[in-house]
Amino acid sequence: DRIGVGERPLISHDGRRITTFFKGNLVVRGLDNCDNVFDTGIQGSKADFSWDGRHIAFHAVKKEGAGYEIRIVDLERHTVRTLTGLSGSALFPSWTPDGRVCFRYGGPDFRGFMTATDTLNLPPEPLPAVSQALADRRTWQDIFPETHVQPRGTRLVMIWAPWSAHTF
Repeated sequence: DRIGVGERPLISHDGRRITTFFKGNLVVRGLDNCDNVFDTGIQGSKADFSWDGRHIAFHAVKKEGAGYEIRIVDLERHTVRTLTGLSGSALFPSWTPDGRVCFRYGGPDFRGFMTATDTLNLPPEPLPAVSQALADRRTWQDIFPETHVQPRGTRLVMIWAPWSAHTF
């Protein structure tokens, strides 16, 4: 009841917790209940728990808006680390048992799979404040506030999402 229906669930390696994306935000909760709900406040996709269950890696739109980057949330300290410095898109991270993060990469310099080491030594930042949830029903004006009139006739609206791997 408290968090609604999520998408793209992933169970932790110990089977106690689950990640899901609720209205785009990465949310963590107990697997068999809704106790300890933790909304990271970050939009993203394809999460994976570290083998010790303390961290979650996922891909999110880059802060400058062009492509995707890997972000790592520390569930104990409520911080986030970002794997930066890649000119292309980093997608679909997975943890190895020894703490490395493997991911798909596509950029002008290389296309394929990469592995990052020492990702937990990246500088941590505080998680963003969780914004109020968006209303389930929104008007044209809510979505496109820069327009001053309700459109008439047919309009083309391009829709994209951070879970779509084909938009880089």
